[in-house]
Amino acid sequence: MRPARPTRAAAARPARPSLIALLSAIACGAPSPRAAAPPTAQVAPAPRDPIAAPVPLPEYIIAPSLISRLGLAPRSPGDDGGALVDGRRFTIATGFVDGSDPPARLDGGARVPARLGGGFLFWSGGEVLRSSSFAGALVGVTTLPFRPAKVSFGPKAVLFLSPSERALVDPATGRAAAVDPPGLADWATGDDATSAAVLHGGRVVVSRRGGPWTDLSAEVGEAPTQVRAHEGRVWLELPSGTAIRVDERSLERFASPPGPRPAPNPPGWTQPEPPIERAIRAGALVAPREAVVEASGAIARVDLGTGEIVALTERVVPARASCAAVRTPADVLFVCETDRATVVVAGGAGSSPRVEKSFPSRSHIAGSAGGALLRFGTCDGEPDAGRLCVRPADGGWRELDVSAALERTDAGASAPSVVRWIPADDGHAVAVIATPERALFDTRTGRRRAVPPDALGGAVDAAATRSATGGVLDRSWTARADGSLSGWSADRGVTITVDGRRVDSPFSWGFWVADGARAIAQDPEGHVWQSLDHGQSWREVLAPVDLGRASRGSATCSDAGCHLGRWLRPGWRQTAPAPARAERPPARATRVAPQPPLPVLACRELAPMTKRQAAAATEAEGVGFGATTVRLRTGEVAHARERGVWAVVHSVAGPTSIPGLRALRHGKHLELGDSDGALPPAAANATRTSVWIDAFAPEATPQSATVRFGELVAAAHASGQPLPPVAPDDQSELSVVPVLGVAPALSGGLLLEGSDPPTWLRSPRPAALPIATAGAADDRLTVSAVRLDDRRVALLRADSAGGAEVLVVDGGRSFRGLVIPAPPGSEAAATDALARAPGGELGVLRLPRALTPSTTDDPAILLQPDAAPVALAPWSTLTPGSDAACGSVAGSWRAIVQVPAAWVRVTGTFAPAERPPMSAVVRWSPERVCLEAIEVALDTVAVGDAAVQPWVVATFGATARAAVLGYELGVEVRQPVECALPGPARGPTP
Repeated sequence: MRPARPTRAAAARPARPSLIALLSAIACGAPSPRAAAPPTAQVAPAPRDPIAAPVPLPEYIIAPSLISRLGLAPRSPGDDGGALVDGRRFTIATGFVDGSDPPARLDGGARVPARLGGGFLFWSGGEVLRSSSFAGALVGVTTLPFRPAKVSFGPKAVLFLSPSERALVDPATGRAAAVDPPGLADWATGDDATSAAVLHGGRVVVSRRGGPWTDLSAEVGEAPTQVRAHEGRVWLELPSGTAIRVDERSLERFASPPGPRPAPNPPGWTQPEPPIERAIRAGALVAPREAVVEASGAIARVDLGTGEIVALTERVVPARASCAAVRTPADVLFVCETDRATVVVAGGAGSSPRVEKSFPSRSHIAGSAGGALLRFGTCDGEPDAGRLCVRPADGGWRELDVSAALERTDAGASAPSVVRWIPADDGHAVAVIATPERALFDTRTGRRRAVPPDALGGAVDAAATRSATGGVLDRSWTARADGSLSGWSADRGVTITVDGRRVDSPFSWGFWVADGARAIAQDPEGHVWQSLDHGQSWREVLAPVDLGRASRGSATCSDAGCHLGRWLRPGWRQTAPAPARAERPPARATRVAPQPPLPVLACRELAPMTKRQAAAATEAEGVGFGATTVRLRTGEVAHARERGVWAVVHSVAGPTSIPGLRALRHGKHLELGDSDGALPPAAANATRTSVWIDAFAPEATPQSATVRFGELVAAAHASGQPLPPVAPDDQSELSVVPVLGVAPALSGGLLLEGSDPPTWLRSPRPAALPIATAGAADDRLTVSAVRLDDRRVALLRADSAGGAEVLVVDGGRSFRGLVIPAPPGSEAAATDALARAPGGELGVLRLPRALTPSTTDDPAILLQPDAAPVALAPWSTLTPGSDAACGSVAGSWRAIVQVPAAWVRVTGTFAPAERPPMSAVVRWSPERVCLEAIEVALDTVAVGDAAVQPWVVATFGATARAAVLGYELGVEVRQPVECALPGPARGPTP
């Protein structure tokens, strides 16, 4: 096959910015985001590299292999776009758009589809800003009460998502938009105006060209795990690993979802890495802006400013050769190693490279700092222990007779063991001799001189740092004209003087990477340092915006610069670090998305607060639930307690709890002994006693019930769970989940979870019932519970991604009911509550927002099997359950709603907690929210040396009742209060 003809760009043609170059970062002179470090000891001025003089190149470039991961990058040459680097916008044409003092540190950005006006959205915290172009002026759009984690575009609005909040916004006006379709979890829209939305519960609906939403769940067949736009088309990713492309007219199924498309290769380029990355990793400079590198056997000339291939020669070596570039005073050489030979290619700086020298076997080649090469053996390739083949930096190959270095020193002594030959620029070489004594032999003088055993350091190690181009070339040590040696040890530069003394550089590094005499290092504070003389001197240089803690294994350097993982550093300039820049506060948006007014829970004191502490405990007693001491049973000589605290809300971050005691379980420490797995009778009959107060009970009457340890073990076995702890300590903590009762006036009790197996503390007739949850997913938590009758309880168990299942437990058996798949992406996770209809049906009440109340535009929804989500009334319709309007509400569902920030504003003389959690018993329908009972946390209260966080509890039945309560080990507070809910919140409902 004829090799490809060489091509060369016209010299007069100006460099055209390419897709790669548009990601360049930190243009010349761009300031660094930190203050310069105070200078440390300076050994000597660094030598100046003539080609590394300041040139109009960026100091650092984002590695173009990351282009596909940067959603803001240009999608084709000439396309608008750039990159966000350390919260700042950057393009090749303007450098850092926001200068050294940006108006806002941007957390993220997204392209706005053309149908919504085009341009870009950016966000900084909750501030949403827009620009007509990537580098355009930022204009405030709206302010969100949260920081977005994901942004997706629908037909007419943009959806901002976080793990606990969301907002739908019209990007043109900044006003809140109504959620459409109801139950929206996430969506995407293609260039053909086809939109697909995944609803909470897993259903899929599609809208084409802005038309009505059509349910296509049956055709899709599975609840998607992801919906996204890719290259102008909408894709659904399914749990089976397959994917569906949603087009204007059809659904097309594929074996796998589409991946990022790599940037197209330049003509003639077949390497997997982009030209500029390969040039900086393994090339050599031939001009201030250009480097040459071997690629598939040819020599490519690459513009380091644009990443373009300026010229590509014919192939001169096999395509799978490993080559290292060596710059000499007049040329660039390539030392290339194949499976069976080593060749040296000359003429790399011109248009017609040629094989200058070849050796018939793989050969260890060493190089000097200035470009000399050395091979152990003759120049014709024959092995000869007494010959070296060298090429001085100024050219020409010649042999050196080194047999004198290998002669026996005296009768009976073994021949010297040479572990390394180190070349000099002028063509002479120095041998490092390890045995029978440590010594150096200089071919120029013909003399051997002994050195101290520890003087040679890393030079003795024949495997010491070779070039990062696959070990083709060893340039870690060089011989100087005066006979001294310079090189690298494990963590620093080393010089061996003419008289054999070892001089270590005072600087050592945890991270550094070298090529020949040059090296880049990073200190523990992230400052970047450079040496051009084998570590004899170091100077701090400009660091990239965010180098991070680079890995030495992923960093490489060459004559053309350094590849530092995310960053490319072209050349070896000595640009000094810039002073730190001052940050300015983010720009304020011009509009603020309105928040609904919170209903008011107005409370007033009826009597002062009483504070009680337990009396000093005797040996037969222990401080227990509140001010009530817990008396040990007969025969209990050791005491174990497990605290139960209120589990308030489920989110992707796990349950949030209000400090304070809601239940206490105690009993004796057990000794099971060695019983071959059988439970000793004494242990089986030992009891665990639980003390608790019911949820939403202003009278707060403590209740208690016992359970045998054997019953706990049997329930654990039936669930496939480990044995319950036989010796819990006073620090053991359980989650307490309130259980919804069958009627407003009746409590369903509490569920203790966190100590296998779960235990149902049943009310109103106190009983402790261990429950078996066989078949339940182990990674799920019980977040809501409903009492069905005296023996049956339904549990809602949710995972961290937002998936949930309903488990009905009947004594020692459990039945899996409704299963709700996780919404697409963890950013769409929501807060759930198990709900029950008057007829006994079970459903899941889902709150897509947890920190702010549901509204008419973004309502709470009800999920049931094989049904579309049902939108419920806004929270602003909250009405006391005793109100006549709540007497008969069609389609109402009872549930205990728990959110991490209260959806009511408590007024009164006591201090509310900061962002207090809230639990509420509601009857929720599409027309109204009726409040049966509520608990909201208050600020902590001091009781002696203890601190108690109380809560206000109020019920709205036939007789309104309220109190402030707080319990801890040994202390409690109580206060009679009167609370009223005036009715639906006044003011506009957003």
